[in-house]
Amino acid sequence: MSDDLLYDHAIRVAGVSFHLKSNSRLISDDIYVERMKDNPVDPKAIGVWNVNKDNNLFVFCGYLPKEMAQVIEDSQLPKWGKIIWRDEELGIRILV
Repeated sequence: MSDDLLYDHAIRVAGVSFHLKSNSRLISDDIYVERMKDNPVDPKAIGVWNVNKDNNLFVFCGYLPKEMAQVIEDSQLPKWGKIIWRDEELGIRILV
């Protein structure tokens, strides 16, 4: 596994159909992940944002899976990554 990646395989983003509603709202293949310490349900939750770096636009997509978020250290975040697969019904997969 590369030192730059948290995981060396595609990660399914949870909650895409609820938060993003449609893949047509994706503005680029760039993503940003960060711990959401103020999340009232789970302070270890890690949010995933789709980003247009040129215009400094961020669109919330969903979360890294809970099991994964629980074991990622704060020192490993925040992190940039890429959307590597998208499907309207099945959501998005990322490398981060």
